Amino acid sequence: MLTGPMIIMWYIAAVIFIAIGAHVIVSRRKQNPSIVSVLALIGAAVFIISIWTFPTSFAGVSSHATGTG
Repeated sequence: MLTGPMIIMWYIAAVIFIAIGAHVIVSRRKQNPSIVSVLALIGAAVFIISIWTFPTSFAGVSSHATGTG
């Protein structure tokens, strides 16, 4: 279980990376508006991959992309 300071540290780290990612997406969208279509296709591909079931040797099948959950 995470302690209070660890939760705050991970929250701050996540906010920093989300802000950087959002800034990069916005700046690239201004340079090339068609990038939105590519991002949508990537998001759809990630969604499809995440709902596939994968056979695992210890649990039968798993819907988790790494086969552990």
